[in-house]
Amino acid sequence: MRFHPGVDPDKAMYGYMQALNGFTIDAIAAGVTKFLRGECEGVNPKFCPHPPELAQIVRTVVVPGRSARLAPEPQRLRIAVDPVPGERERMRFKMPMWRHAFECGLMDKLDAANKAGFGAMVVLANNWGVPVPEELLFDEARTENEWRIAGNRARAAMEANPPPFMRRRQQQQQA
Repeated sequence: MRFHPGVDPDKAMYGYMQALNGFTIDAIAAGVTKFLRGECEGVNPKFCPHPPELAQIVRTVVVPGRSARLAPEPQRLRIAVDPVPGERERMRFKMPMWRHAFECGLMDKLDAANKAGFGAMVVLANNWGVPVPEELLFDEARTENEWRIAGNRARAAMEANPPPFMRRRQQQQQA
């Protein structure tokens, strides 16, 4: 097919690339096929369609075939309902503790208390004025056990797939 008179083919190619950016190859092929068959109204079949016209043709042929770059799906945080008993309550307790420790430069104290167990965290929370959810205080022995299980699970996950700061620390220790 030929371009309209006076159209620079190199600039036209750039226009097509911009207009069709984000469509899948299959969607573009279906749109071009529709044009070549003469099934497009309002487009001169003697010349190549302009880039916006071709993009419109492709959109009318295969809207679901458009790629995620053109119409990104919003990212949603997926939260498990409650895979481990008491996990939500522990997070409702730990996050304010973490925030206070981060703002005040007390992360070492928080880390030590977290490793020592739930009782040490409660003492530290009382010192810092952070409220402890009542659900955690209801059965302190069960909570202490769940605290240790959750901590062990987290450490095992970090050892299996260490975050960057742990990898750097391991490399420093090996050197």
